[in-house]
Amino acid sequence: MSHLVFLVHGMGIHETGWESQYIDALDAAYDQYELLSQKPLRERFTFVPLSYDEIFRELVSNWATNAEFVDRAATEAGVSKTQLTGWLKGADVTDANFKWTHAADVLMYKAFSLVRERVCQHVGNQIVQALAKQIQDEGRSLWSVVAHSLGTAVIHDTLARLWDSQSTAPGHVAFSAQNEQAQVIAMVANVSRLLETKTANEPYDVFKTAVAPGRMAQAGRGCLYYFNARHRLDPFTIPKMFSPQMWPDEAALLASPPRYAHVEVDHIHMWNVHDFGHYMKNPKVHVPLLRRLVSSLAITDEEYAMALAKFRTFGSLQDEAAIRIRQKLEDATESQADDWLVLGRIWQAFTGKGQSGGFA
Repeated sequence: MSHLVFLVHGMGIHETGWESQYIDALDAAYDQYELLSQKPLRERFTFVPLSYDEIFRELVSNWATNAEFVDRAATEAGVSKTQLTGWLKGADVTDANFKWTHAADVLMYKAFSLVRERVCQHVGNQIVQALAKQIQDEGRSLWSVVAHSLGTAVIHDTLARLWDSQSTAPGHVAFSAQNEQAQVIAMVANVSRLLETKTANEPYDVFKTAVAPGRMAQAGRGCLYYFNARHRLDPFTIPKMFSPQMWPDEAALLASPPRYAHVEVDHIHMWNVHDFGHYMKNPKVHVPLLRRLVSSLAITDEEYAMALAKFRTFGSLQDEAAIRIRQKLEDATESQADDWLVLGRIWQAFTGKGQSGGFA
């Protein structure tokens, strides 16, 4: 049967066809391995893009200078108006179509519960409809998720709502974790903990929701495998880092392969180490992901070792250029204890050096 793979984009504007960049990055990795390449990626998987940035586009008109917005956002986010204003200044990036194209998405998502609910309902409806059609056509479902950047928070919050036993979200009853378990939930540049909400109305601690791995139909476990990838120099992943120990339990870590896998990489092939395609170039990222999506036998240990041996840490960059980039990234790094307000400063650091793009 077909294996649906939901792709969830990160911050910024994503026009129709944005998913092609993600699929191309996965395809480039996939075709390196003999057993996998015998069946084209697009025949093995049906990719379903989950878009949500249109929600932000609808809401953006005049919000940046609206005093009521600032007051409400500060109150909901639990910060002072001065802090929020500083964040807005730090996030001041102009685009032909949308001011603060990347940072504003994060701000609205974090600051407004109504925005989160609207985004999660929009994404949840897309998932439920796609799986309902698959079940109707094929008798059962088989699906996974590959999310990036802001998309990791969006997909966590969406699935946490759908799998919450107290949920009133549309499709919740048919979509309980026991009925609909994902094969893989892959989080690339995971910011779900940084943007999590833990209130009486939104009790979604990322380490305690059903968005966690376990054996099929295990109570409160929404996926068979959870894969987490972060770049050590990706400054967006450092504040409130997603790096649990013994999560969600010992059994998940002792399974073969482990149901929860966390990888960290440090290659530098470009300035924007946050870019999804940059992550996928590294065999330490794409091999464990592809093995969990297909089979642990799909890529041999010999192939994996060879791919690692051939992979250049600095790609085509000269050592001196890569070292300069590393230093600039280290300068933009915040502490693990910092909260989401630092994202404005991080974004300013990226754009302030004349760098651009890639935050797909």
